[in-house]
Amino acid sequence: MAAVKDVFTPKTVEFVELLSDITDRLSDYVPRRYQFMPRRDFKGMAKVYGKLISERIPERIAGDAVVSASMKVYWTEILRFVHVGAITGLLRQRRWTDAVVVSLEDENYLSFAANLRGLLESSADMYYSLRGVKTLEQAWPVIAGAVSGTATVPFACEELEDSLKHFVYAMKAKAEETYQPPPGPPQPKTGEYIRAIQGGQSGPIHDLYSELCNIVHPATPSLVPFLASSGEHVLEVRLFDELRFICSLCETHGQAIEQLLGRSLNICRISLAMLNLLPIEDLYTPLENQLP
Repeated sequence: MAAVKDVFTPKTVEFVELLSDITDRLSDYVPRRYQFMPRRDFKGMAKVYGKLISERIPERIAGDAVVSASMKVYWTEILRFVHVGAITGLLRQRRWTDAVVVSLEDENYLSFAANLRGLLESSADMYYSLRGVKTLEQAWPVIAGAVSGTATVPFACEELEDSLKHFVYAMKAKAEETYQPPPGPPQPKTGEYIRAIQGGQSGPIHDLYSELCNIVHPATPSLVPFLASSGEHVLEVRLFDELRFICSLCETHGQAIEQLLGRSLNICRISLAMLNLLPIEDLYTPLENQLP
């Protein structure tokens, strides 16, 4: 029976083992409940300003009070979305990785390709949605002030907000459904996710995705384990050694598999580590400080 170390690069094996370790530890921190203010209530906070003015509170003091209260809600909820994204992203990543490993052990080429494609799209989605957290590093002291209720200047990060909400709420509705996505830009296409995690218009991850689509879709590559051409006008149906095709796929795209696992895992760890620096107890994740 084939094992992970037989087909993946040593670094990929390390990422798989680290992901397993992290998600095993997560069982100590879930279930966890996150509360969010309804949009209408958040907008209603502006009415507080008028009420304070009517009560003869100085305009500057009234304005600062409303800004600090609204920024505390806004940034606390943004960071809750970051935490939700990192935790659920890791758990989903573990499920796809487990599926890849099972199909490898079963030496099922089509199942392996389908699950590897799922892992790739999951990794790209996770990276795309959380990548904005890194850009906030220099603003972290200001954000810490906001969640502590001391901000006096309103500031937001709409791009991060939109990507996080898409990560949690995105879905493709059926024609008869009335589902409405949350306010914001249209849902990004898969290609945008892949360009983000690849860091460009082309590269190893793009190449891997293209080949996996050819295998998973009902196209000629999906018949490779069962069909061969032994001449210009001759087709032969037989059962080939599917492990050979799996090994070939991993050898050709080893760099891409390593990149997508490493980058998606790292962005989650960065997000959790940055959250640990803030004074928000329910977003503190001790396990991140216990890992190498």
